[in-house]
Amino acid sequence: MVHWMTGRVASQRSEINGVEKVTVPVASNPSARPPPMPAPPPAPPIAVLPVTTLLTSARLPPELKTPPPNAAWDLIVYPKNGQSTEQRAADRYECHNWAKSQTGFDPTQSGGGVPPGSTERSHANYDRAMSACLTARGYEVK
Repeated sequence: MVHWMTGRVASQRSEINGVEKVTVPVASNPSARPPPMPAPPPAPPIAVLPVTTLLTSARLPPELKTPPPNAAWDLIVYPKNGQSTEQRAADRYECHNWAKSQTGFDPTQSGGGVPPGSTERSHANYDRAMSACLTARGYEVK
C-alpha cells in the first residue's frame, strides 16, 4: 500500500486468528542499507614469560615471589582459560610444591636434592608431575 502523502510504501497490519501481523517493506535500494559493522580488532598475542618474571611481577607474599635459585624450568606453559598473571604465578608455585612432594626432586637444590646418579630420572619425574598439575589447572604444557 502506498502512503497518500509521501508516496512511499507503508507498513501493512492485519490480524489472523487474534495475532497481529505487521508487514514492513524492505528497501530495494542497496545504498539504503546500513553500512556493515567493522571487524573487531585482532586479539593481542599471548606472551610467554619466564617463571622468574611471573613470580616477581605477581602480587604475592614475599616468600612466594622469590624464584627458586638456579632452577631448570624446562616446561613452557600456556594459559588456556585466561588466567591472570597473579593466578599463573600462584598455580606454578603450588604445582612446584606438589611436584616436589611427589617426586622428592627439588630444582631449587643443588643436584635436585636427590642422591647422585638419580638426578636425571628424578628431574624427568618432577617435570611430568608439574605438567600433570598445570594441565589439571587449565594450562597447556609443552
